[in-house]
This record gives sequence, structure tokens and C-alpha cells, in this order.
Amino acid sequence: MSSFQPGDKASRTTTITDEMIRLFADLTGDTNPVHLDEAYAASTRFGRRIAHGMIAAGLISATSPTTCRVPAPCISVRRCSSRHRCTLAIRSRPRSR
Repeated sequence: MSSFQPGDKASRTTTITDEMIRLFADLTGDTNPVHLDEAYAASTRFGRRIAHGMIAAGLISATSPTTCRVPAPCISVRRCSSRHRCTLAIRSRPRSR
């Protein structure tokens, strides 16, 4: 077990892939064309396909203290915003910390 202490930080970088988006769509049934259809997504304000918002939210969870091997499962998210300011496109490399 690591010596992770209160105030310490962890980070994780993940590459968003087409396969990841399609698997998430299959799993959840969220087949919104902005996630799956290049032509449709190009006509939106995003200009390209984007990942499901819950993929981004899941990346925060993947950086939890259990991932960092701390004794108690406790996480504090200091800042989290949505409103499509941080959309994830294919091949983007978001980092959660």
C-alpha cells in the first residue's frame, strides 16, 4: 500500500477511442448521433463526434484513491463543471487528477 496522505494528488491520462465510445453506446443504449455519426456531428456546434459525458465522469472515478491504493475509499473532487465546456473528441487525451 502506498503512503498516500490527505492533500496528495493522483492523476490518470486516457486516450478516448472510437471503440470506447461505441462500446459505451452499446452498453448504455445512448446512441445519440453526436457520439456515433461523423456527418451528423459535423453539423453540430461541436463540429465533430464527441464522447459521452459519462465517459468523462467515469475518468474521475478511475482516479479514485482505491486506484491509488489508499486505506479508505475516499475522494474529494475540488472542481467539476459540465455544460459542454470540456467535450472529449476521439483521440483526445484528458487527464483526471
